[in-house]
Amino acid sequence: MILKIFNKIKFLQKLSNLNFLYYLFLTKINNIDKWHAYNNLKNRPYKKEIIDFCNKKKFNIVLDYGCGFGDIIKSIDAKKKFAYDKDPKIIKISRTLFNSNNIIFVSSKKLSDLKKKEIDCILFINFLHDYNEQTVKKIIQSFPLAKFILLDGINNNVKGFNFFHNYVFLQKKYNLEKKKFKYEPDRSFFIFKRKN
Repeated sequence: MILKIFNKIKFLQKLSNLNFLYYLFLTKINNIDKWHAYNNLKNRPYKKEIIDFCNKKKFNIVLDYGCGFGDIIKSIDAKKKFAYDKDPKIIKISRTLFNSNNIIFVSSKKLSDLKKKEIDCILFINFLHDYNEQTVKKIIQSFPLAKFILLDGINNNVKGFNFFHNYVFLQKKYNLEKKKFKYEPDRSFFIFKRKN
């Protein structure tokens, strides 16, 4: 009973978030999974920790792979910001929402060009838990020149997820700093820095 009340309060808090309501509207009219509405910046404070990390590092080039509605990449202060999502409807919405934030939204073809370039930081946030380890390796290792790779991972004891990644395969080329998110106890924040 208490859990039901708690969940209802959390839902009502989300309704008070105007971004949530607007994103929910966008998902409805564009026939997109409403998961995107629930995962906006205000409802997911761990995203601010990622933004803060990137802004402290003062990266020149950042790619948000799996950008969703783009609320992380739009808040990062970088000279060049690239955003990719496999769903063209998501990219169309993101362009509309954040076109004034100097974000270059890339197609799969342009993404192939980026894979050959040195990128200061690539974000793989809040989607890899839907893929098996082999697919995750294929996605991440296609960017061999990334200086930093930022990922999140769902902790093993959390129910409702298919895959739990620790990204050990990256430790051959990258040094790992793993930490807990301050506001998200169900996931860990992985920061990989390429070895010299």
